[in-house]
Amino acid sequence: MFRKLRLRRPAVGLASVAVAIGGLSAGLGAAPAQADPLPPALQKFANCPVQNNAVTACYVMETSSVGIKAGKFDEATTTDPMVLQFGGIADSVKQTVISVPPANGVSPLQAPPIELPGGILGIPGFEFWPLEAYITPEIVGLPQLNLDNLMTNEPVMNLNLKARISNPFTNVLTMLGDRCTIGSDSSPIKLNLTAGTTNPPPPNQPITGVPGTFDYNYQGTGVIRLSGQTVVDNAWGLPKASGCGLTGALNGVIDIADGQANAGPGHNSTTMDTTIWSVSANKVRTAMGLPVVNPPRPGRPSERVSDGGFTDPGMGPWECTGQCGVDHGLGNARTGPDNGWVRNSNNKWNDLHQRTLLAPNTNYTLAGWVRTSANNTDGYFGVRTLDGTVIAEQKFGKHTGYTQLTVTFNSGSHTGVEVFGGLWPHGDTWAQFDDISLIN
Repeated sequence: MFRKLRLRRPAVGLASVAVAIGGLSAGLGAAPAQADPLPPALQKFANCPVQNNAVTACYVMETSSVGIKAGKFDEATTTDPMVLQFGGIADSVKQTVISVPPANGVSPLQAPPIELPGGILGIPGFEFWPLEAYITPEIVGLPQLNLDNLMTNEPVMNLNLKARISNPFTNVLTMLGDRCTIGSDSSPIKLNLTAGTTNPPPPNQPITGVPGTFDYNYQGTGVIRLSGQTVVDNAWGLPKASGCGLTGALNGVIDIADGQANAGPGHNSTTMDTTIWSVSANKVRTAMGLPVVNPPRPGRPSERVSDGGFTDPGMGPWECTGQCGVDHGLGNARTGPDNGWVRNSNNKWNDLHQRTLLAPNTNYTLAGWVRTSANNTDGYFGVRTLDGTVIAEQKFGKHTGYTQLTVTFNSGSHTGVEVFGGLWPHGDTWAQFDDISLIN
C-alpha cells in the first residue's frame, strides 16, 4: 500500500480535533465544565477521560514520520499528522496499562487520507485524475501500550487498523461505496510495534527500532515525554478487503489491486518515528477543577525490572550470555515457584541479563538474592551500559544459601542499561537468582 509518510506536527491543539468513530466512545459524557482553559503544558490532554475515576494517566502519541510498505503499493507520502490519544489505568502488579477511550466523542486515532501511488490500479504513473485513490487509517478497538517493553523485543504498542478507500475528487470510485476498507473490524491489520528487533517470516529480514529517551519532567511541567522513539513491525499480513461494492461484490477487485497473493506475513513492513507524552490524570483533574482521586497511582510503576521473580513463561524478558535459564517449579526458588540460573564449566563469562530504561542523573538501588555452588569465587551482580561498560556491580563468592546482594548507583547520563547477574566458572560452577528489583 504505502512506504514512506512524512508527517508534520499539528498546528492546533488536540482539543480542536474531533473525529468520531461510532461505538468507541459510547457511554462517555461531555467534557467537564472548566472555569479556565487548560494550561499550555496540558492542552494535549484535553480529551483525557479523567471523569472515569479509575483512570490514572493520560497519553498522547504523535508521529513525526511513518513508513509502511504493503501489497503492490510501494510508496505514499503525507505532510499531515497521525495522533493517538487515550487514558490509561495502571496495573502496577502486571505492569501494564489498560486503555480507556478519550472523552468528548473523539476517536483514539486521528489520521489523514493518504494518496496511493499508482492510484486505484497500483501502477506507478497512474495516480492522476480520474484514477487517483486515497486510504484513511481507522482504528479498530483501542491501542494497547506497554512502555516496560521498550528495552525488549516485545511490542511497545499493539494497533489494530483498517484502511478506508476513497476518491474525494471524482465519482469514479462511487461504485465501491462508502464502506470499502482493506481489513475490517473482525479481521484488521494487526501491528505489533516494537522498539527492539523483529523476527519476521521470510523473505523479510529483521529490522530494529529505537527506544527513545525519557524526560520525566518535560520543561518543568510534570509531563513525561518519550522522544526519539522508532517502533517497527514487519511480520504482519495484509487482510482482505471488506464492504466494497454492493454486498461486497467488488472486494476481490481491491484484493487483486493490492497484490494479495504476495502480501501475507513477511511481505509488509511498518516504521513509525514517534513522541509519546503522558501525565498523571490527577494533574489534569486539578487543572479542570475536578476532585483528585486518592490515592493517586502513577501511570508507570517505579519498578524498573520486569519479572524479577522469573514467573513469566519461558525466559520472559531475560536473556543469556553463555549458558543460563529459568527453573519453573523445580523447588530451587527463594520465594514463589521459579528462579533464574547460570551454570557452565567453560571458563568464560556466563550471565542472565535484562534491558531496561532509567531516568538520567537519578539514584537507584539494585537488589537480588543469589545462591551458588561451593566452588564459586568469581560472580558479579550489577548494571552495565548497552555496550557492556559496567556502571556498578557487586562481586560475590560462595553462598550455599540465598543471600541478598545490593548495588546502589547513579544513572548519570545513561537511560538504557542492562541488569545482569553472572559468573566466571572454574570447573562446573553455578548460581541461582531470585527476587531481583531495581527501584529509584
